[in-house]
Amino acid sequence: MLRHVLVLALSLGLAGAACYTEEEYAYPSANLAYVSPGVEVVAGYDYPVFYSDGYYWRWSNNGWYRSARWDRGWAYSAHVPEHVRGVAHPWTYSHYHPAPGVAMRPAHVSGGHHR
Repeated sequence: MLRHVLVLALSLGLAGAACYTEEEYAYPSANLAYVSPGVEVVAGYDYPVFYSDGYYWRWSNNGWYRSARWDRGWAYSAHVPEHVRGVAHPWTYSHYHPAPGVAMRPAHVSGGHHR
């Protein structure tokens, strides 16, 4: 009996070791740069992520995703503010670097609907 328990425990342990989960990397900090009235973009980030109306908005797979954080926690959103939907060619804001003199401010974790 003990042998069967040990074999089962070893099997489960090896099966668990073969599992794969992908964790999103938490970037340490970011800056927001002006894009248009009511819309800012996370400067220098790998993806086009905008900030507006108390949330971060990410353009991906031809759709908009919303999060309270600029680097993770994305959920598809069908209700996107008009000024965010109005950003022309949002995919071009990947790795965005603003022109010299454009004001920037630190990005923060949002509680939603506040600035």
